[in-house]
Amino acid sequence: MKKKICAFVMLLAMCLTLSVPAFASEQSLDFYALATAETESLNIAEINEYTSAFATLSDDEFDRTIIELIKETNDLDTLQENLLECGVELGDVEARGHTASTRSLGESDVEILLTSAKRTGQTYYHLLVSLEFSDYELYPASKDGVAVYFDSRKADYVGYNSSTDHGFRLMSGQRAVDGTLVFNFSDSMVTMFNYDDSFYTAVYVEPYSGESNITFGADYAHTYADEELDLSGTSIGYSYGAVSSGSVSVNFTIVDEKEEKWEIAHLSSFA
Repeated sequence: MKKKICAFVMLLAMCLTLSVPAFASEQSLDFYALATAETESLNIAEINEYTSAFATLSDDEFDRTIIELIKETNDLDTLQENLLECGVELGDVEARGHTASTRSLGESDVEILLTSAKRTGQTYYHLLVSLEFSDYELYPASKDGVAVYFDSRKADYVGYNSSTDHGFRLMSGQRAVDGTLVFNFSDSMVTMFNYDDSFYTAVYVEPYSGESNITFGADYAHTYADEELDLSGTSIGYSYGAVSSGSVSVNFTIVDEKEEKWEIAHLSSFA
């Protein structure tokens, strides 16, 4: 009986551990405190603890933590200062909403967010792209498309966030070294129950020595329908276009005559 009780307790503990968000560290640090605390309130011990915790996060855990902190904060300047104290350089946070209404998603219901982040000890930057929704998509059509760009004349491609838990999946990386990656985004995940979840991906790049103010950006093409279409597993069409500013342009096209699309784009810079 004692063995059964012990086994149950161990199983319960494992389940609780798995339910802890990725941005919670093994030391049970409250990363959210960095989104609200004044920089002066952090003591040396806390700063060292946060610095160590950030260094041990996987790339995906780090990406998620940064996105969650940005969503949580009401003061980006304070967040940037706190992160810098803890060994994380957070760039400008740029956001842009779409301006066209659809059947389900109205004006300003979707926002594309860009930022960059770099940890002390790493030579590469995380170019983060997040899609923020204030409502859900009732009639998604084919999977959406997201093109992520960076100026390959000033930085080398290192890698990308390969996790598919957050709605993104790589569609084409064949022009990655030329500054462009193409992703699918599954807007069927944007339901009435989780439309405010964090949907994000990242591309990792290393600037050339002496380079600064490196442009990067993203295009988001959203497909939708006025009725329920059976397009499960179908992806938006795309083709590569002209080379410009150290990257390759991407043209998105719908794959079913009953669906429609709109696109938004945004640019930022890092380093």
